[in-house]
Amino acid sequence: MMTAEEAVREVEDWVARYLTRPHPDLGREGVVCPYTVKAKRDDHLRVLPFDAREGDDAFVALARRMRESLLEIAPSLGADRIYLARLMAPHGLPEPELQAMVERVHTRIKPEFVASGFMVGDFWPGHEGVGVHNPDFRPLSSPIPILGIRHIVPPDLIFFVAPENSLAEKIRYLADYRSTFAGRLNAYWSAQLEEMEAAIHREAEAEPVAG
Repeated sequence: MMTAEEAVREVEDWVARYLTRPHPDLGREGVVCPYTVKAKRDDHLRVLPFDAREGDDAFVALARRMRESLLEIAPSLGADRIYLARLMAPHGLPEPELQAMVERVHTRIKPEFVASGFMVGDFWPGHEGVGVHNPDFRPLSSPIPILGIRHIVPPDLIFFVAPENSLAEKIRYLADYRSTFAGRLNAYWSAQLEEMEAAIHREAEAEPVAG
């Protein structure tokens, strides 16, 4: 099992050699995560260890503290607040248990975080989440389990209507997205949002949401 220092180093290396570089299977030009390039360059990205032996509640509490810290920093950065990110690396338990913890905590806090304007990402070795531009690409696969948070940005819209989300989740997340960007979307993203809302409305008519 990794120490705290080893876990942080592993994630930092992953950011440097994977997220901020191109990948042949990405399905588009550029690096895997363009936002991470500036986040790393401007020192807006932090990697924090978490002793998984403290349990799920403590992990949730850490994620919430990190969200609050980003909210405190954001006003001073203006538009650059979108580059603020925190990656939390649990350690101290066998990898399967760490992966299960990340998955549980991600599921538990995602609705709350999206409603407050934040994305929550879960990563682990062999993650089966597919790429937006290439369904054979697995962008969420990482060397160790990781939980990440950052501000929602307009292109995140596609993730809220992903096939793995239930109809109820799609409806809720689109409403949260609209609330987060009220009056701040450009013409392109406004049109995309309206198109996706219409598609979800049609889906809801064909498959009513269970009460």
